[in-house]
Amino acid sequence: MGDVATVLLDGKARLAESVFACVNDISARVKPKTEDKHPGLLAEIQAIMEPHSESESSLRTTLLYTNMTAKTVREALVQKG
Repeated sequence: MGDVATVLLDGKARLAESVFACVNDISARVKPKTEDKHPGLLAEIQAIMEPHSESESSLRTTLLYTNMTAKTVREALVQKG
């Protein structure tokens, strides 16, 4: 490509960039969400974490808290299959 740019474009680098540049459609390169690839995964994670979760009694919220790490949840998912 360097020789072609030298011969045809008089060695002008900026002109070669515009002439030989590949058009990348970056917006089309979206990684699919894990939820889309594995629709039942969220329900499986909730089933693993629910017995280990509890609500904070001093707070007036419906949120649940757990001390499980992501590594522990992943290991449980791997064991489950």
